[in-house]
Amino acid sequence: MNLAEVAARKKDVPASLSALGKFSHYKPESDNIVRKAEVKSSPALEGMKKAWMECGEIENFEKSYAEMLGRISEIRYSAKDVEAFCIMLPEFQNEANFSFKAGLYLSALMNNCAEDGFNIATIHIDIPINHLGYQNTKSIIVEGDAGHFLGAWMKSGNLTVKGSVDHHLGTGMEGGTLTVEGGAGMFIGHTLYGGTIVVNGNAGSNIGSQMEGGEIRLFGEKFALNHDIKGGKIFHKEELIWPEGGGSG
Repeated sequence: MNLAEVAARKKDVPASLSALGKFSHYKPESDNIVRKAEVKSSPALEGMKKAWMECGEIENFEKSYAEMLGRISEIRYSAKDVEAFCIMLPEFQNEANFSFKAGLYLSALMNNCAEDGFNIATIHIDIPINHLGYQNTKSIIVEGDAGHFLGAWMKSGNLTVKGSVDHHLGTGMEGGTLTVEGGAGMFIGHTLYGGTIVVNGNAGSNIGSQMEGGEIRLFGEKFALNHDIKGGKIFHKEELIWPEGGGSG
């Protein structure tokens, strides 16, 4: 299934959502019918599905991510297999904490893969995927929007979202480049240590809170910086706006 077919299928999926759970994730209402994408099965995909179902509840992000890496370590798969698994994700949307589980699991699959480049579609999924690109080291293009904590604790590589994202973009990021072609929510670059975050659309408030290094580059008209920025640099349309007067902060 190509991206055009995924986009067409998106129109047939009801978009009724409600905020639920301790993570403030989204879950479809009971009358929401999720259409299963038609993807040809393979040993790699069956292995990915089995590992997904064996993963427990998301109580701790770091612990859950480590568990996922362990469960997929024996599966032989390619970047195309990861992309195909992403297309299959709507069949799991009714699971508790789907948003966080999907983001962490896809991140584990990509970071563990021997290949480097991935083109991930989210335009067919009703529920925003959180923590996509967690501890990322790869080159990733996301066709669609993403949820909270995109690129959190990213180590290297490039992650581009051809849509908009929610809050906490690039939290704890250490290196690489995060690019959002649309807008982003609050707390961009919270505790940023290194790397570059680029937001081409409007942004929310508290940008750069407790930021210690790296760069944030803003190109939209609306944004608001946090008052507790410790280091790094923030630009608006190539003009340095923090620290005021230049310097390294």
